[in-house]
Amino acid sequence: MPAHARLYRTAVICILLCLVGVETSLSAGTGILRGRVVDEASKDALPGAVVRVQGTGVGMATDLDGKFDLRNVPVGKQTVAVSYVGYKKISVEVTVSEDMVLDRDISLTAEAIEGETVVVTDRRRGSCRPSTSSCHPTASSTLSRRRR
Repeated sequence: MPAHARLYRTAVICILLCLVGVETSLSAGTGILRGRVVDEASKDALPGAVVRVQGTGVGMATDLDGKFDLRNVPVGKQTVAVSYVGYKKISVEVTVSEDMVLDRDISLTAEAIEGETVVVTDRRRGSCRPSTSSCHPTASSTLSRRRR
């Protein structure tokens, strides 16, 4: 066998062994956390709720049934943050065991979203009354007469 063929074969074997080692180290010491995110009052599913394990890159949005399935969650005590628009954000403590599946359903409480006050003003005179919130459309013929 020529020298370059042996070198190529050795390089391929080394790369394969490195990849197997990386895969093994990524899956070591992890578990699975799965469950469902629901509205606390109605128990309706909350699709698109964000579930993530704090301090890690593990997280996902729930599916149409409010279900999540987080894989490669580090073993031990973890803090899981859950958020959804219009609901109070919560954090839940869980303990993940190696190579085990932990089922945990999470309920969120609806929260009123308060926006800022918006003031709409009109630069034309006479189209709005400041004492009321009603506006009256002005005909184009009236505008033409006012411009003269």
